[in-house]
Amino acid sequence: MPEQPVPVSRSPHPRARSRSRVEFGAVAVTGRQALATGGSGRGAAAAQGLPKTTFFRILARMDAVDPDPTARAFFDGLSGQRVLHRLVLVLLVVMVFRAGLGVGMVRLVLVMAGLSRRVACSDSHLRGKVVAMRRMMLEFEQEETASLAPRMPHRSIVLCPDEMFRCGTMILTALEPVSGMALVHRIATHRDALTWDEAIRHGTQGLRVTLVALCADSAGGIQSAATERLKVRFDPELFHALKGLSDAFWRPLRSWLAAAHKARSKAALHALRVQVQGAASETADGAAPSPLQVEAARELDAAQTAMRESQGAQETLHKVRQTLSLVLHPVDLLTGALRDPDEVALVVEDQLHSLDPLAERLGHKCRVALASAREKIPAWTAMVSQWGLRVRERVAQEVLSVELQTVMLTALIPACYLAWVSTRNHLPTRVRAYLRTQSDGMFRQVAANPEWASLPHGLRVHLESVAQECARWFVRCSSGTEGHNQWTARRLHRDHGVRGDWLAALKVVHNFMLVRADGTTAAQRFYGRAHGDLLEYLEARMPLPAFPRTRKSRPRPDPLGLAP
Repeated sequence: MPEQPVPVSRSPHPRARSRSRVEFGAVAVTGRQALATGGSGRGAAAAQGLPKTTFFRILARMDAVDPDPTARAFFDGLSGQRVLHRLVLVLLVVMVFRAGLGVGMVRLVLVMAGLSRRVACSDSHLRGKVVAMRRMMLEFEQEETASLAPRMPHRSIVLCPDEMFRCGTMILTALEPVSGMALVHRIATHRDALTWDEAIRHGTQGLRVTLVALCADSAGGIQSAATERLKVRFDPELFHALKGLSDAFWRPLRSWLAAAHKARSKAALHALRVQVQGAASETADGAAPSPLQVEAARELDAAQTAMRESQGAQETLHKVRQTLSLVLHPVDLLTGALRDPDEVALVVEDQLHSLDPLAERLGHKCRVALASAREKIPAWTAMVSQWGLRVRERVAQEVLSVELQTVMLTALIPACYLAWVSTRNHLPTRVRAYLRTQSDGMFRQVAANPEWASLPHGLRVHLESVAQECARWFVRCSSGTEGHNQWTARRLHRDHGVRGDWLAALKVVHNFMLVRADGTTAAQRFYGRAHGDLLEYLEARMPLPAFPRTRKSRPRPDPLGLAP
């Protein structure tokens, strides 16, 4: 005989449906209004389809939160609940996702603000919200990418890849430096050419972009990925080249300077001691200095000469680094003229040549660093040459007269480049002020051109945007990627490990939430159009904050019997 299903016993009093916060607030607001106008509690409860005891229990719970009737009326209404909802989301996004402070700080803010009576803010509850927000951030990125990528203008981009290590985990990062868009941000076990190739292809999949170069340090995996697998140009970036020179030269220079300072102090003290002894033994004015005084003065002069020589070597290295930073531009920062690539190579070689005597004196590591910097000169020359070629091709795509093309190439694009460089914080204030003055003068020169002034306003705006785009094509360092790595490290400083879902969520925050001074995000600059608001997306999909749990008070154990 087949087995008969065992009937499941059901309680004669099934559990009532749990009500949302909106329903609780509506019951409280409507019930208070009914009671305030002279209605009965039974009638108010019946009007909302509730038992009288349930109705008064809801009122008692909502009224116990705050004795102020005005505050109760606001926070129990829909507007107040939305304010609390957005406030909790903002605190979680800013303090957990952006600052990496943890949910404990969010709970502390809510408790100190007196809102812990209105919203649940235990660590476990807030962690659950963070997990749900992380999942929704990834869904937001997928939806926005699917909407924006097909409509974005085609771009030829340079990527700046780099790796960082956190808690023993290697993280690969690659940013598009013009917009600051993070296209690669993932965990990896290797950093060879195959891994970088797969990461970059996955990051650019579905995007209307053409990769033209990788600008990074001299890591072998990145170079091989660029030249052998991706078939693009590899540009050695300037930051690590200058850092390599500094690391090689500064340590022996500091030792030399410290030894010279010590020798000068010793010689000065010895000369003073000899002078005092000689003054005590002198019997007549104008007596010739003793041989000891002459020898002490000679030692002091030699020590001061060595001190000046070490200081001069230090100044030479500083001048070379500063000159290399100023000369490696496609536009002459002093005159605003387009630079000849061969001229850039000659200036760089001349500056490195001035360090040859110093390298011979300071040792093998300095000579190796200098040779490594010289190996990058052809690549730097190619960077300037390729930028000029791309700019001329882009200007040729516009239907312009020869005069207007000349204005674009010799005045407008260099002016945009100088204006862009003047915003870099690594330059001294006086240099930035000079660059702004120079670019303003070149802009006025463009505006005064009769043929330019005769163009329609819309066409002039378009050509100015083309010039801005061309000016930012020149990429010589990966400072954006280095800064992003530091931001990631600061965000993960309190974590004991790194997870891929956290890195993906941080990439969404970086691309769609962090804004520059002009109010644009990296995704907006990269895709060329506005995107949805991440906070509003979370606000529309995350549930309203729950009520704090009500627990009955329990007597605390008192084994010593000390309670009164």
